[in-house]
Amino acid sequence: MTRSSRRFTFLLITLAIPVVFFILLEGGLRLAGFGGKAPLFIENPAHPDYLLPRPNILNRYFPDGHAPRVTMETNFFLKEKPADGLRLIVQGGSTAAGFPYGLGASLAGMLDNRLRQTYPQRC
Repeated sequence: MTRSSRRFTFLLITLAIPVVFFILLEGGLRLAGFGGKAPLFIENPAHPDYLLPRPNILNRYFPDGHAPRVTMETNFFLKEKPADGLRLIVQGGSTAAGFPYGLGASLAGMLDNRLRQTYPQRC
């Protein structure tokens, strides 16, 4: 083995160690059932053809009841996307939620308003 091939092999092993570690950690946690399952979207009880964000989704990240007392802006969307439909989902922290301005000031709300103005025939 030449010096450059040994160096390359060492580099590959060095880069692979953290990747393999996290794959094994994630697999172990999933096998142990850690974290449970809480889908982000649930069926709207009043209209089963629509989905909405799970109201208590923060419990996914704060399982011990220490979740902050905030509410998500509720946006309904069709469970089955129309063939000519466009579906954009915004995910993030306080800025994506529009904090501190509230409803309509979120990135998703502003994007929705802009798309409705630009493409009224598609809404």
